Amino acid sequence: ISIMSELRTNRIVPRDGIPSGSHGGIIQVKYATTSTQVDQGSTSGAYTNISGLSLAFTPVRADSLIYVRSVFNVRAYVTGSVDEGYAAFALVDSTSSTTLNETGVNSRWGNSSDAGRIQCDVVLEAFVEASSTSARTYVSQVKIENSTYGVYIFPDNVYDTGGNRAINNIGHIMAYEISS
Repeated sequence: ISIMSELRTNRIVPRDGIPSGSHGGIIQVKYATTSTQVDQGSTSGAYTNISGLSLAFTPVRADSLIYVRSVFNVRAYVTGSVDEGYAAFALVDSTSSTTLNETGVNSRWGNSSDAGRIQCDVVLEAFVEASSTSARTYVSQVKIENSTYGVYIFPDNVYDTGGNRAINNIGHIMAYEISS
């Protein structure tokens, strides 16, 4: 005899209740991943979506808290004789045009050559009140303000191509709905 059971609930609360200032359990988790390298040129100071880092999300409950997180690797570089490259990144609810978090990467090395670069992970995260059960889309974006700056997103190598410099770089965007 095989017995299968299924538990269905629309709210998860610990046996002894939720401590003041806390939230309950995770109601749902959604995520998207991508690993296709993008060589992002100048965006003329405007944020543009990062291909593959977009997530459609519909909360189950209007009183939930949503934790949104995006993690990906970048390599900022310069294309001319300047001594720094800069890229800005944002986590955005594109449905409401709301910026949830921003950060930047700066490759400053103190000389005026075109050899400067920096490679690092970008982590963007935010807690958002659901406020409704309406669908929304979370996206990661990049902004480059100068034509002599550039950034590889999900670079497929460290510093240069080939051999032991190759990496398998995967970017993520995820959302966790947490009961109130």
